[in-house]
Amino acid sequence: MIENVGLKKLSLVMNLPNEVMVVNPVLLWGDKNAYVLVDTGMPGQLEALKQCLWEEELTLNDLDAILFTHQDIDHIGNLPHLLSEREGERPAILAHEADKPYIDGSRPLLKFNPQRYETLLQTLDEKDRNQFLSVFSPSSSNNVTHLVKDGDFLPYGGGITIIHTPGHTPGHISFYHHASRTLVTGDAMVVVNGQLFGPEARPTLNMEEALHSLHKFTEFDISTVICYHGGFFEDRPNERIREIIAEAGLTM
Repeated sequence: MIENVGLKKLSLVMNLPNEVMVVNPVLLWGDKNAYVLVDTGMPGQLEALKQCLWEEELTLNDLDAILFTHQDIDHIGNLPHLLSEREGERPAILAHEADKPYIDGSRPLLKFNPQRYETLLQTLDEKDRNQFLSVFSPSSSNNVTHLVKDGDFLPYGGGITIIHTPGHTPGHISFYHHASRTLVTGDAMVVVNGQLFGPEARPTLNMEEALHSLHKFTEFDISTVICYHGGFFEDRPNERIREIIAEAGLTM
């Protein structure tokens, strides 16, 4: 089993009709056997998540908290199925205030119109569909139990600093893991073919704001970047982030 404190990238694989989708939640662990999962994956990725935890000699019941970087379905969509198979109390669930209503289900997801939502539901079997609706519904209890904000220091993994990086969504957050000098970006940046890039334009609600958010990363001494889409980047990340900002025509 994992010991001491630290951070590990997980890789959840899902076979879609025209592609293989891989997303990268993160597992944090620290003193007193506290295990924190950062993002949960898509609906249908529960078995992949359980396999990743099993490889670390953990189960869903070992998770003490879930930290959401933001509201998008590929980050929160596996939550209902995770909760349904977990025994005992729900874990603490943390997110930024601006994305809380969408994660709670009290407001519809910003990037999901009714047609897309219905299409998603039709891909789930009856059991999973009922679980999904019971969790992400205005009539359900709130999912988010704790709010985080820019600059918060949390003890997870030996210590992380929350970085509010709006643009991709209003409440998007990233964080810096101090012990390993790792920046976990959520969807604020992506890795494509081994290279680090800024946010993807198509799924980003406010591209100008998202690009300006990258300035906050320059305040940290970074050895490794973990993007939810693309995984690791370790080739002079601080220098590359400054290049991305300059390529966008932004001043430091």
